[in-house]
Amino acid sequence: MTGIGDHDFGLVMPFWIDTPGYSDRDREMFVCGVEFHLLLEEIKSGFLGKRPIPIHSENSGRVRMMCQKLGLHAVLTDCGVEGWVNLEVTT
Repeated sequence: MTGIGDHDFGLVMPFWIDTPGYSDRDREMFVCGVEFHLLLEEIKSGFLGKRPIPIHSENSGRVRMMCQKLGLHAVLTDCGVEGWVNLEVTT
């Protein structure tokens, strides 16, 4: 568990991706896949325009295409942290 402020964060359950047989790139792609799925669920729930969401830069092209297929517009802006961008979804 990692503590930040009054909050502890950790895995709900371990994944095999955490074993030595996988590269850092494999782990990054796994995280991006989970992030993509969670973002799709957020979009379906109707969060549109309520707040910018930080996402991995690696996912920016995929997210832009997903939004386009859903008839939405993805606005990606630099958030000042390497490897991350802010996403705002509009109609």
